[in-house]
Amino acid sequence: MKPIARRLLVATAAALVASAGTSAFAQAPLSSRPVTLIVAFPAGGAVDAMARLIASKLGGPLGTTVIVDNKPGFSGNIGAQYVAKAPADGTTLLMAPVTSYAVTEAMMGKTTGFSLENDFVPVNVVGEVPLVLSVNPALKIRTLAEFTALAKSKPGAVTFASSGNGSTEHVVAEMFMKRAGVSMLHVPYKGGSQAMVDLVGGQVQSMFATTPNVIQNVAAGKLTAVAISTPQRNASLPNVPTMAESGLPGFGVASVYVIMAPAATPKDVVQRLNTEITRAMQDPDTKQKVGMLGITATSSGVNDARDQTRALIGQWKEVVRTSDIKAE
Repeated sequence: MKPIARRLLVATAAALVASAGTSAFAQAPLSSRPVTLIVAFPAGGAVDAMARLIASKLGGPLGTTVIVDNKPGFSGNIGAQYVAKAPADGTTLLMAPVTSYAVTEAMMGKTTGFSLENDFVPVNVVGEVPLVLSVNPALKIRTLAEFTALAKSKPGAVTFASSGNGSTEHVVAEMFMKRAGVSMLHVPYKGGSQAMVDLVGGQVQSMFATTPNVIQNVAAGKLTAVAISTPQRNASLPNVPTMAESGLPGFGVASVYVIMAPAATPKDVVQRLNTEITRAMQDPDTKQKVGMLGITATSSGVNDARDQTRALIGQWKEVVRTSDIKAE
């Protein structure tokens, strides 16, 4: 079992028991079939951990089983294509890191096999995930100034990992390089967990990694957290300064998670899903467990989810254009 999934196992089991106990008081079941929440990335990463936590809270309120199904591949596009073509009845949903999908679509266009705006309806914005510039301790780097100096002294030699070309980790690193005036070598992987294994092992030197993937490794001394990408510090890593505090004013970015459904899903079904997801995300127990992952739990109305998603798509298209990132 992957580390993040293991940390949530006991909490998830308890939540399932609790939701089962309250199901008798729920509305009519959403469907006679299980609801499947698709994660288009490997098990054990941040998207997977978040999806499993949310799924554990929804079974009782929706009156049906909610399962998580991992369908990784093609930078998350395989899972997204699957949901886009699924029956539009609310039983197949996508746990979407919209930041990453928007970047991929900006790079690849129609070859992704789906359109974020046309093939999906955003149901709820459920989380904001900071990225942490993390380095292998062998570099003996503690601050962003030291890391920047190292990269400038060895153009193209310092390596940085990502969960794939065009992933959020990749794009944030490109943003950093442009702002800091440095050049580094990109080493893409097929998932954040695989990249993290090699970062800890010293096969790569650095990574802008999501908080759930670094918290335990930083606590164990296996990684050094240099700076965090969001405008504010994160409660799970309170001593890690922001990029802005560390010499890059105005630098602020997070990976945003949105639960999405096929575009033709009836409005009443979307609203039912939104209501139950909002209730789950506002539950103090959920907020605490999500916070343990270094993620800020959020929720939104259906219209707000649509507007935020559209804004993110436009924002990251512009980032890709100005960074000149190309699909490999």
